[in-house]
Amino acid sequence: MTTELRWHGYKYMPYEKRLAALEVARLTNATPVSTDLGLRLSCHIRAPLARRFTYFADALDSSGTRVVTDQARFEASAPRNGQTGSHARPLPRLTKQATRYSAHGLHEYRGKFNPQVVRATTNILRLRCGSLVLDPFCGSGTVLLEAAHFGLDAAGFDVHPLAVEIANAKLVAFQTPRREFRKAADALIFYLGPFAELQNPRMLDERLEDELPRSRGEILPNLPYLRAWFPAPVIHQLAFVLSSIDVLVPTKLRGVFRVILSDIVRDVSWQEPADLRIRRRRTPARNYPAIALFLDGVQRKTAAICATPVLVAKKSIQAAFLADSREAEQVRKCIHSRFGRRCVDAVISSPPYATALPYVDMHRLSMCLLGLINDREIRDAERVLIGNREITDRERRSLEDRITRNAGNLPRVCHDLCVRMLRDAAKPGNGFRRRNTPALLYKYLEDMQVAFRAIASVMKHGAPLAFVIGPNRCSLGGSEFAVDTPALLSSIGDNSSFDFAERFELDAYQRFDLHQQNSIRKEVLLVMRRR
Repeated sequence: MTTELRWHGYKYMPYEKRLAALEVARLTNATPVSTDLGLRLSCHIRAPLARRFTYFADALDSSGTRVVTDQARFEASAPRNGQTGSHARPLPRLTKQATRYSAHGLHEYRGKFNPQVVRATTNILRLRCGSLVLDPFCGSGTVLLEAAHFGLDAAGFDVHPLAVEIANAKLVAFQTPRREFRKAADALIFYLGPFAELQNPRMLDERLEDELPRSRGEILPNLPYLRAWFPAPVIHQLAFVLSSIDVLVPTKLRGVFRVILSDIVRDVSWQEPADLRIRRRRTPARNYPAIALFLDGVQRKTAAICATPVLVAKKSIQAAFLADSREAEQVRKCIHSRFGRRCVDAVISSPPYATALPYVDMHRLSMCLLGLINDREIRDAERVLIGNREITDRERRSLEDRITRNAGNLPRVCHDLCVRMLRDAAKPGNGFRRRNTPALLYKYLEDMQVAFRAIASVMKHGAPLAFVIGPNRCSLGGSEFAVDTPALLSSIGDNSSFDFAERFELDAYQRFDLHQQNSIRKEVLLVMRRR
């Protein structure tokens, strides 16, 4: 008996077909053969196994039995694929890969992990329902949500408060009964709808003054700071939305709708929405339709979440913690207290880069609005991130001294690269950001070494660690330096109780935005195993 695994109708990146063949081989212990329609196996695949595959529409055996993959059902439930219900038959022919199915689209987050890569990785590592996965740099929670779809227990750690808020909101949104979630959304839409229709700022302000039960200062934290970045009518609208969420939405769901509000904050502020840094709009407006944009987000995201099929029979636990993966004792306590276990079965993550995205700058308005941070703590919140690119001259000199002495005891390949970069950074023609590069890279590698050792302390012996990260380049003093971050991290892993296992090249998606010239063009799936 044979089984045909059939592709979707959309165009694939080259690495996706390579990963597809790899996960099939790992799960079936058979060698697939390429065909015009997909891959063929000279064996029968049982339905539960066939449903696990990531990149196929379905599996068809020689008797004519067809099994639709769970991933195909998830992607078909995404609004742009035109399915009106999670169990519509037949499934539509997908013309474009969906990455914002389920709660993945609850909040935009730069540098987000591709959910299909996460699912394929769980298959390549041959994880089973009930396995405990750790994401030590969980960001907005892609690994955690995919674990919920799959039936894996999962713990995520991040030091970015909004990222943890988003990750836990996604989990709550997916796990809440659909009727309950829709009821909360409908209550907000019914109550706020009439206000969204008021376009005149003065009329809107008058209505909101009558409706707000408390002063805006009691509703909004960091109000003086927010007033510097939002028009007054927008301040009133944001306060009213938050007050309405508190009154109309059950406690466990409030975080979900606060996150939906956070997703439109930059669009209704005086900060340039397309810029990653703190820059004001060139043509700021006197008002923006915050309530209308919020309700539009509520409607779209409720539809996506409620259309998502629930395909996992086994109950599992996922949680994101506001914690530092460099703190071994903190990591151990969180895992033991929440999951009752002392060791994890696997690590899957997309770690930060040496010069990470400026997440705090991007999200500072949301964090101040939601009370996740005090406006005076913004700079400190930035500095605690691994890969932070902001250092003082004094810190740079201290780090340069550490490079000279290799005070962090980094592997030779890491130290040699930093020494060569430090030599060329001292040449004329380098601005302050380029002069900072060797120090920042050394600090990043030191931090990642500490994190590796903390992570190793909670992993079973032989457990896999899978990182998706890419190489990049920089120019110093007229010289080009290749920064092969996967190779550097592999050497650090070898220095921290890990053995190199496998490396798979991935083609990164081209970014078409304001910062596309600085985006990563290639990524690597790096797999190591705990010694």
